[in-house]
Amino acid sequence: MRNGCLSVNKVEQWGTGFIKVKSELEFYPNIELEINDDSNFTQIRFVKKETTQETTKEHLASLKKEDKIERVGSTKSGYWKVLEN
Repeated sequence: MRNGCLSVNKVEQWGTGFIKVKSELEFYPNIELEINDDSNFTQIRFVKKETTQETTKEHLASLKKEDKIERVGSTKSGYWKVLEN
């Protein structure tokens, strides 16, 4: 199957997709990639990590420090504005 897929250009290179997906997930810290591999098949799962209020506060603080977001209005009725850099 592998050679057939490669010969008809259905995949660019065998196995590189996992590497690309895993590197892209660095931008999504609340999603984790699980790979279960046995001799018959490979199972891939995207698992959403549970986000705590503390984690959310840390992410917001990081985005504010990097000047990517700013708070507009009050805590109760305001919103987060995404800043264009």
